[in-house]
Amino acid sequence: MSLVLRKQPFDGEDWYFELKMDGFRALAYVGRDGVTLVSRRDHVFTQFDPLRREINTLACVLDGEIVCLDDHGKPCFLDPCGGSDTRCSSRSTC
Repeated sequence: MSLVLRKQPFDGEDWYFELKMDGFRALAYVGRDGVTLVSRRDHVFTQFDPLRREINTLACVLDGEIVCLDDHGKPCFLDPCGGSDTRCSSRSTC
């Protein structure tokens, strides 16, 4: 499909749209010894320890995006890095 510039977004029953969530792609390795969150370049994420402690499931590997949301449910990318996104507060949900 070629790229087409449009003035208005389109909709159709053959299409499914979802909100783009910018965050950190991660694999969560869950086992008896706990949870390890790893980036696609094998960097172990330590800044997400509260999230890691909340993952309570059977042994598995989870593949997903770690996203923090502001008080209005909108993603704020810099928050997990300790960045200065003013929309995000200490109450942001990861």
